[in-house]
Amino acid sequence: MDVTHLADADPVPPALAWLRAHAPLAAELGGPGQERVGAYSVPPYPRLRFHEVPGGSVGLRSGEMLYSVTACVQLEALGEGADAPGIGALKRIVMVALGALAELPARTYVSGPVIDWVRYIPGSGGPMPDIDGRARWIAKAFISGHAGPS
Repeated sequence: MDVTHLADADPVPPALAWLRAHAPLAAELGGPGQERVGAYSVPPYPRLRFHEVPGGSVGLRSGEMLYSVTACVQLEALGEGADAPGIGALKRIVMVALGALAELPARTYVSGPVIDWVRYIPGSGGPMPDIDGRARWIAKAFISGHAGPS
């Protein structure tokens, strides 16, 4: 088995890059996605925290040399301070982000992992204050990909 090929199937990096470059999401966040989408809760806010959480799988089909990786990701729209958007606006940010992820399977891939499908995990979304009390709306999704063209 070519482990590099399997490692090249990880769908999280291209999904993060897509969210950071997605103009409608940047408009909802009120600023460039490069500054407002990432794995950490750091200013500026509002922000979309996007990170992998436990759950997902690795699929190997021997003989076909098709390796797939399904990642479980959590999306969290975060607000801060008196000017923070309300919970409805945070929900909208997450919904726009989920819609952006749903666009990934239809893209044409020139290099890197190919996203095969994206599925929202039912019951995983809703308002949930962050550990520091910050307003937050969360949702989880599965993103599945395989190693694409090099």
